[in-house]
Order: sequence, then structure tokens, then C-alpha cells
Amino acid sequence: MIGVRRALLVTFAERYVTLGTNFVTLSVLSRLLTPAEIGVSILGLAGITLAQAARHFTEPIYLIQHKDLRAGHVSSFVTIQIAVAILIFAAIVSLAPYIARAYGTPELVSYLHVVSLCILAQAVSEPIAALMRRDMLFARLAAINMLGVTANSVTSIVLALLGFSFMSIAWATLGSALLVSLLSLAWWRDPTIFRPALSEWREVASFGGYNGANMFLYRISEALPTLILGRILSVDAVAMFGRSISICQLPDKVIMGGASTVMLPAFSSGVRSGTDLRQAYLRAVEYIAAFQWPAFIVLAILAYPIVRIVLGDQWLSIVPLVQVMAIASLFAFSAELNYPVLVAVGAIRDVFLRSLIIWPISAIAVVAASVFGLKALAASWLFVIPFQALVSLLFVRQYIDFEWHDLAKAARKPAVIAACSACGPLAVVLEAGTSQISLQSTVLAIVSSAVGWIMAVCLSDHPLAADLRLVVSALRERAIARQPQ
Repeated sequence: MIGVRRALLVTFAERYVTLGTNFVTLSVLSRLLTPAEIGVSILGLAGITLAQAARHFTEPIYLIQHKDLRAGHVSSFVTIQIAVAILIFAAIVSLAPYIARAYGTPELVSYLHVVSLCILAQAVSEPIAALMRRDMLFARLAAINMLGVTANSVTSIVLALLGFSFMSIAWATLGSALLVSLLSLAWWRDPTIFRPALSEWREVASFGGYNGANMFLYRISEALPTLILGRILSVDAVAMFGRSISICQLPDKVIMGGASTVMLPAFSSGVRSGTDLRQAYLRAVEYIAAFQWPAFIVLAILAYPIVRIVLGDQWLSIVPLVQVMAIASLFAFSAELNYPVLVAVGAIRDVFLRSLIIWPISAIAVVAASVFGLKALAASWLFVIPFQALVSLLFVRQYIDFEWHDLAKAARKPAVIAACSACGPLAVVLEAGTSQISLQSTVLAIVSSAVGWIMAVCLSDHPLAADLRLVVSALRERAIARQPQ
């Protein structure tokens, strides 16, 4: 338990540094680049994402969840992953001109050529990162990731200022990937994992078959809206939708960014040691929802000033999209738990079956909605996210024995906390008006939300109340210790 808590602290620290850095980068680039330029980068990344789906047939979580990992397993996995990465790189380089021609955007060729090199760099760094996570070496991994994110941010902003347009994002992404690979090699210091081997290829392929098909369906579902928008509407529409997603992802990145990195190793360790996953799962839901629900509700209420502060006035048209998508995201409270649980208990086949249900249906709904424009596309989330949550929970209940009323009980206190957290921001917005709210009023709304959150946590006797008391006690003891004797 101490190891898991320490890992959570380290990864949360990493994710908050990463989030802060990405926040600055997002804000600055949204002002330096036009929606059309950002749209080209988002369209290019969607194409890369679709091509990279094949890489998930060699997913690094194979190394994390394996109960009896030996050198042959590692070398076989790395050999296959590098071979797949080379094939994908060659395919992207060959198809780039045809992709650019299909979207009437010749600039995509150079963008795809540069970003596709990241696939080769990641084939080196990702296995090392997985082995570090398996060994709970999160401090070392956090340092590597923070340096990579910082390099990406600084490079993209400097290149944008120098007039590199959307290519500033491509070159920064490549530079960051190369830096992370070099640091990973320097700190792992075990080159034997790159020794060519295929002795365990059948086991790697068996795991990768189901998991790869699962992630392949997910990546297609993720990339399709962007690719369809680029064909039906415009590159500007791609940028608007992409920036809406970026804003809606802020709560998840703040809350789940660090935890999701630890979830799979923690649940896998729990399975090996015979820990009761039911209690751990329900407690995780209770904790996550207590953070996530207030954040999404406050985001929906303060969408106008948040978009204005983060992205600038030229992006204010996405405010209605952000509000709808934030409300829909309330149903994603268990999203980061379901996949690690199923993988940890060895239900990789059910992971694939779940994906075979949710991703095609989600993709059809989203693509059908995109034909009617951005607002309809955002509204489709009100069906897609609850649908995905329901199906995922049905699969999880096959392995974790909990009833629906147990889940409702775990969600009761977070719901009260969310309602109390929303009171302050709602009062500020009703007083000032949605489009008239100033920076001072926005700060007041956020502070009042934080006060409401703390009061609700304590009054509802949420498990977080005990953690808050421990923090306050530790701070008090530290303050007393610093006083002169």
C-alpha cells in the first residue's frame, strides 16, 4: 500500500507538471497559430493515430501484467514491436501524398513524414517505460516524461514564433520523442532487451491479438470524427472540435492523469497477492467521482471564461460544444478503472469483446452526428459516453462481485460534493452573466467552488475527509517544528 501511495504521489506530481506545461503550450499556440494551422496538425495527428492502431498488437502492458516475466518474453516483445513500428513508418511515408490529396491539404505530406519518425523512437522508449512501471520505478519515469514534455513545449513555442506554422508542432513532437528515447536508454542501462529474439512470439501474439484488436477499434473510433470532419466540413471545424476536446479533457488530466499510470500495476499486483478487488474498485469510484464530477460541472458553468482565458477570443464559438461535452463526461467516472481491472484479472478476451460492442456503435453514432455539424457531434457524446460506461460496467461485474446499489452508494457522496461545488460558480455566473464574467469573477467562482468542495467533503464524511485531516495535521506539525524554540 505504501508503494502504491508513493507511486501515486510521484505520478500525480509528474502529471501536474505535465498538465501545467501543456496548458501553457495550448494557450500560447492557440494565440500564435490560426484555427486552420492548428486544424492541419490535428488532422495529421488523427491520421498518425489511425496508422498507429496497428502498434497496439504489441502493447507494452503485456510486460506489466505478465505474472512470470523472463528475458525471452521481453526480447521477443521488443523485437516484434520494433518490426511493427518500421512497417507502420514505411506505410505512412508511402501513403502521405495520397492522404494529403484526399483532404486537399498538401501541407500534410511534410507533417506526416516528420511525425511518423516518432513511431520509431517510441518503439524504443515504450518497452523501457513499461518495465519501469512494472518495477514501480515511477520517480525515474516521471523525470524522463517531464523533461520530454518540457522540451516539446519550449520547442513548439519557439518554432511557432519563428514562423514554422503547424510544422512547429511536428518538429517539437519528434524532438520530444527522441529525447525521451535517449533518456530511457541512458537510465535503463540494459541493452539486452533489444537483443533480437522470437522465442516467445506465440505468447506475445496471443496477448496482442485480443488487446491489439481492442485498441485498434478504439483508435479508429477516436480518429474517425476528425477525419470525417476534415472531409465533410473544413480544417477549421477539425480545429474547433479538437480544441473542444482539449478543454473537456482538462479535468480528467488533472484528476486521472497520474492515477491511470498506476492503476494497472496496482490492480495486477492486487490480483497476484489475492487482494479484494471489489472494495478497491468501489473505493476508487468514490474517490474519482468526488474529484471528477465537481470539475466537469464547474467546467460546464464556467466554459465561457475558461475558453477565453485558455484559448483566446477567436475560440469562443466552441463554448456550447464544451458545455455539452462536459456534461456528457460525467458518465465517464469509471472509464479509467475498467480497462486496468479487466487486464489485471486476465480477461483480455473480454476486453476485446467489450470493444467489439462499444467502439463500432460509438463510431457510427459519432460519424452520423458529424454530418449535421459540430453541435450535433458534441450532442452525440450524450449517448456515446453513457453507453460505453454501461457496457464496460456489465463486463467488469463478471469479475468483481458488486451490485448496482453498491455502485449507487459509492456515488452518493460524490454527487452531494458536486452539487455543493457548483453553487458558488452558478451564483457568480447568474449575477455577472455568462458572457460578461470578468477574470476576477472567474477566480471568485473557482475559489467558492473549492470552498464548497472542502465543506461538502467534510460534512458528507467522505473518505477524503480523513485524508484532508492528515494533510492539515502534517502542515500544522511542520509549522510548529519550524518555530524558534
